[in-house]
Amino acid sequence: MGRPKIIFKKDLKLQLWIEKKIKKEEQTKSWYKEYLAGKTMYRIAIENKIGYMAVRNRFEKLGLKIQLYRKKKNPVVKLHRQIRDSKEYKKWRTDIFERDDYTCQECGKRGCYLEAHHIKEFADIIRENNIKNFEQAEDNHLLFNIDNGVTLCKIHHEDKHLLYGLL
Repeated sequence: MGRPKIIFKKDLKLQLWIEKKIKKEEQTKSWYKEYLAGKTMYRIAIENKIGYMAVRNRFEKLGLKIQLYRKKKNPVVKLHRQIRDSKEYKKWRTDIFERDDYTCQECGKRGCYLEAHHIKEFADIIRENNIKNFEQAEDNHLLFNIDNGVTLCKIHHEDKHLLYGLL
């Protein structure tokens, strides 16, 4: 028979700390599975009575990937942004400004913030022509036709949209 093993307080604390850490990691991994299944971090935090940031920090500490904004992208908004960022649209805009001599066609102001306005509304053109992708937009002549545009100051552009109920 040997001597009984003496467990020091220091070793016991270390052992408890390790067990607690392992349990916490297992809990975090089970939360992450719920997160991947579609549950939000906010919902996980509420159910476990801890803060949202605590859940987020646990995921990050374990190197688990999180998506801060999980909203589904609206394909129509994406298409509108793609069109407005295109070279063709920027050229159309510049051509309108140059044709109108950088002057608001409602009030005659110059030197203020100007916007190019589609006379036949941008969204209506896309909807009526059933444009689903950028290639179809490029082929649509009304979208980039300078006769379908007018230069307006910000105030009058907003007024136009308010008049038609678009803002």
